[in-house]
Amino acid sequence: LDVLEAMGVGIRVQEAKRTVSVNGAGEWSSSRPELDMRESGTSCRLLLGLLAARGLSVRVTGAPSLARRPMRRVLEPLRLMGACLKAKKKKGEEVLPIDILPSNLRGIDWTQKIPSAQVKSAVLLAGLFAQGPTRVYEPAPSRDHTERMLKAFGADISVSKGEIVLRSCALRSPGSIEVPADISSAAFFLVLGAIIPGSDILLRRVGVNPTRSGALHVLKRMGARITVTNQEDRFEPVADIRIRTSELKGTVIRGAEIPSLVDELPVLMVAAARAKGMTVIEGAQELRVKETDRIRSMVSNLAKLGVNVRVKSLKKTENILIRGSAIFRPARLKSFGDHRTAMSMMVASCATGGPCSLDDVSCVSKSFPEFVDILSHLFD
Repeated sequence: LDVLEAMGVGIRVQEAKRTVSVNGAGEWSSSRPELDMRESGTSCRLLLGLLAARGLSVRVTGAPSLARRPMRRVLEPLRLMGACLKAKKKKGEEVLPIDILPSNLRGIDWTQKIPSAQVKSAVLLAGLFAQGPTRVYEPAPSRDHTERMLKAFGADISVSKGEIVLRSCALRSPGSIEVPADISSAAFFLVLGAIIPGSDILLRRVGVNPTRSGALHVLKRMGARITVTNQEDRFEPVADIRIRTSELKGTVIRGAEIPSLVDELPVLMVAAARAKGMTVIEGAQELRVKETDRIRSMVSNLAKLGVNVRVKSLKKTENILIRGSAIFRPARLKSFGDHRTAMSMMVASCATGGPCSLDDVSCVSKSFPEFVDILSHLFD
């Protein structure tokens, strides 16, 4: 919101009504030489696509945690479109800050090597202002929120069998959009409900987009007592989800499933740690390049809880092997400054036989400021 306001977009936030009103700006003009993306990788990568297309001269910066994250994967296709982007180079990777210079974009035919909704979205948003059609080919489906959004705004876009075709066009506002509750945030309470005796939790109007609901499928496969009701499909499909105490069993999470549940993997590792038997997570290496190295953070913490967990490194891929434990032992846990690691450890702590400590919970506010209060309320 801060960056868009700096571009001249009119924004009004009404906290009491839980609404954000946006008045689009036909032309963008930056009121600042630097745009701070703070800790938001999604904002950074998506806005790189828009900013590169708007004839601006700006520098994109971010918090130290974001400045460590790889950006070459999004810069390369934008450069193929003609974008002039100069990034800092570090250890063979390109990272923030990134300088954007005025350029004229052209549509491209581009195949994603690694499924990434953020990169795909950056290319599509840039394609709105490019000459000629932009075609994106996906080897495996990634989150399709952007495609759905563009259709809702009247974009000239078609999607079929791993191919997305977009042509430059003017957009029109659909007027009102309901943003569903986030399945990534809901996943913490789904796992909590599954592993804590006597649980019965109802989560209302959660987004159940098929490209995002991998965690639901995995938990059901593990034996979770999940019921999905009141499903609607407007801008995005939403439903109520009920979870009750479950007897979980180990499973195999295949690499092809990872794009639909990558943000839920940390808390799914907690579920695996409480399940009977072995769980194998294949192709988990993408967790290395999140806000922190989530393989390191989760393996370290689970080991402290007494869980049998190890990482098996293969050619260009990493598998995580977790043998479930009936009991977690009390431990001093670390968040590693990562919101999903911290929330996963709080869920795990609820299943221990004694007190646990966590070094930092402030990072939770990045994605779920109300998490601690809601968690406390459930145990009142």
